Amino acid sequence: MILNKITVIKSCKSVLIGIALLYSDNLVAGPYLGVGASLLSADDSFDEANPVNAFLRAGFAINRHFEIGGELSYTVIEDDVLGIDYDVDTRFIFVQANIVMNSGTKLYFMVGRSEITITSTSGPFDIEDDDTGTGYGIGLQFPGGGNSYGAIDYINYYDRSEFDDTPASFVVDGINFSYITYFD
Repeated sequence: MILNKITVIKSCKSVLIGIALLYSDNLVAGPYLGVGASLLSADDSFDEANPVNAFLRAGFAINRHFEIGGELSYTVIEDDVLGIDYDVDTRFIFVQANIVMNSGTKLYFMVGRSEITITSTSGPFDIEDDDTGTGYGIGLQFPGGGNSYGAIDYINYYDRSEFDDTPASFVVDGINFSYITYFD
């Protein structure tokens, strides 16, 4: 009986500490919106396509240490590999943990659900395939004045040993450059 009370007290203490951490430093809480460009790489172990994408990133900063968000990216410059044009669209829903430095710069880590759609076009023929996976990334965000920031990050959107029915290793990752504004 006493052991159960101690377990309940410890559990309550953990929950309260978690809530306190979640709502601490609530200086940069609220929605944000960002736009950017992504230099993608889609590599299937045989060929590599490198399209350029534009993306929209939006989310909510719970506090200066935690954020949730989503990103949509669409190819604006296809890559031609052996006469086949490739474009890769990505969707990424993520949670983000931030390490805030004194200058307002922050190092961040992202993880979440990603989905990719790859379209291959050769003449009048299009082949489209999509799949989901776990995405993850790391980035650096730096102050740009007011509530605006610049950021650069690396995100691995997709990494599988098999893409649907194709028995090949397949990786989609990218270097992203973005401009983000937080709203109060």
